[in-house]
Amino acid sequence: MRNNIIVLIVILFLFSACKRVDNIENQNKADETINEAANELIEEENVDFEFKTEESLIDYVILVLNTQDSKKMLDLSQVMWPGYFSLDQMIAAMEDYKIMTKSKSLTEKYRIGLHPFNEKMVIYNLKTTSGESINFRIVENNGIYMVADFVMYYATFKNNLMDRYIEAIKNENIESLSSVIYHDEAGIIYPEEKTIALLYKYKEVFDIASLEWRFIGEFGENDEFIIEISGTKDDIDSIHKIEIVHSDGQVGIVDMWAPPK
Repeated sequence: MRNNIIVLIVILFLFSACKRVDNIENQNKADETINEAANELIEEENVDFEFKTEESLIDYVILVLNTQDSKKMLDLSQVMWPGYFSLDQMIAAMEDYKIMTKSKSLTEKYRIGLHPFNEKMVIYNLKTTSGESINFRIVENNGIYMVADFVMYYATFKNNLMDRYIEAIKNENIESLSSVIYHDEAGIIYPEEKTIALLYKYKEVFDIASLEWRFIGEFGENDEFIIEISGTKDDIDSIHKIEIVHSDGQVGIVDMWAPPK
């Protein structure tokens, strides 16, 4: 009886291992198929960027994302925002998409539907075979479909804001930190006493010279970028999460240690 149980365990283990190998092979085959199609289309220099259907645009977006072709993404962005973005900004956006997919190829697309607050905006869920996904937005204008995804638009703004935030904390610069947290058109910034309390909290939890930040590839309820701030305190690792909100071309920090002014 004992021998039978051991044989059964070995069989189950081998079956499980075979399934894992099959999954890896399926992912590799899917990646190869996507990449072959991508190479054929991406190498075509005279692509007509006036896409007449949702599907044709989304299929091209998938190819661009899978090949991490920032130049082609810049070309796509020019239809919606002519002359607004640089190649460096598209490189930053591509890095965010790469984090969201964990560097895996997108192989599936699902039409979620219209954006709840914009009847001309359509949301597609783009997936890898292992479940990582991107909710990508496109819009229609006069029969032409264009990319309009907020990650493309705000990636660089988010990065710049976070770099300023961490730098101000590390330098213990109260005025700069106040300005990063809140700065309106009238020049009003975050209150000094609250900024001092915020800095004190960071110094309580972290050795501030050790601070780093990263976008974790996830979003809040209203598409806020989820940011992880990490560092050490007396050689013990610490983590604190904040959000970057965005609207009308502006970005802002939401940090639970910095209550609204």
